Amino acid sequence: MAPHIVYSAELNIGHSGGLSAVVNPDDSITLYSWQVTDAAHTEDDSGNGFSKIEWDGSSNNATTQANVTSYQVFGYNGSTDPRSAYRHVDCSVDHTGSEIAFIGYKKNTNSDEFLDQTVFIFDLPALLSAADDAARMRLAPRSNGCNLSRS
Repeated sequence: MAPHIVYSAELNIGHSGGLSAVVNPDDSITLYSWQVTDAAHTEDDSGNGFSKIEWDGSSNNATTQANVTSYQVFGYNGSTDPRSAYRHVDCSVDHTGSEIAFIGYKKNTNSDEFLDQTVFIFDLPALLSAADDAARMRLAPRSNGCNLSRS
């Protein structure tokens, strides 16, 4: 018997650097990846949050863009959000779906070089239940102290 393989339709989930999967109590699967790329915010302004993908494995192409919800957590360039200096934010969700970790890359303002990387850990249910992107950007991370500077 051949293995059961099902794939999604093409999804706009940014330059997806990673993918986390959570098996929910009802046996459904939720995937987490980069924020949907917005045409108005590309290049250094992309990937400032995460996407939640409700997997539909019933058949090929059953999971579509309609199954994707995007959440912005970090402000865009020039915003008042203190985390707006971080770019191309990758995320990972713990197996219970209670926490989401981001690694943000801080870019040198005078070049294309990334200066350092910082890990931020947030309460995932709090991010998901925030009223809107502005409310999400006001939430403080549980942990914001792990700097992975390049020496």
